[in-house]
Amino acid sequence: MNVNISIDKPFYDEEIIKNITDTEDILILVNKYNQLPSSYEPSDLINVEGVKMKSEAGNKLLEMMEAMRNDGLKIIAQSGYRSYETQKSIYNNKVSSRGVEEADKVSARPGHSEHQTGLAIDLSIDGTLEKTFGDTKQYEWLNENAYKYGFIMRYPLDKIYITGYDYEPWHYRYVGLEVASVIKNENLTYEEYLVKYKGLY
Repeated sequence: MNVNISIDKPFYDEEIIKNITDTEDILILVNKYNQLPSSYEPSDLINVEGVKMKSEAGNKLLEMMEAMRNDGLKIIAQSGYRSYETQKSIYNNKVSSRGVEEADKVSARPGHSEHQTGLAIDLSIDGTLEKTFGDTKQYEWLNENAYKYGFIMRYPLDKIYITGYDYEPWHYRYVGLEVASVIKNENLTYEEYLVKYKGLY
């Protein structure tokens, strides 16, 4: 499994980085071994409460947030689609303040961010993105229900060695109900799911 995911190799190893060509696929894999073109922008972005998402993901996000609010929980769609250039700026700022090694734990390099797909959303209560989100009722609700809307929590605490990113309880990725249900039921990362069920690599 680990070899097929490629984590026996260094993250961002230029010899094995794959350039993504099927950019509109809902099941696209974007990580430290798979890179989007710098020019890529999803063709069907919609506005969801001030952020942009691919239409299918955005409509499901609206359903999910409405359900949370109906259960009395405040939730904010904080960050959805980001362009290559926006991600480049975010990443470079992290490098400037923390250095490359620490920046790589918390921020994707340009072309390697799920946000560029329009399928990822950062959720918040108060406009901040902190690990303490994982201690909230909102996170508890999402942990129990996000998969019903096709979303998975992408960077879990116990799978940092696979994803290469620190724990991000606020970062959710749309993969559709069927895939999200399997990932939830089997406690898989998205990489593990793709290896196990889609013959990744």
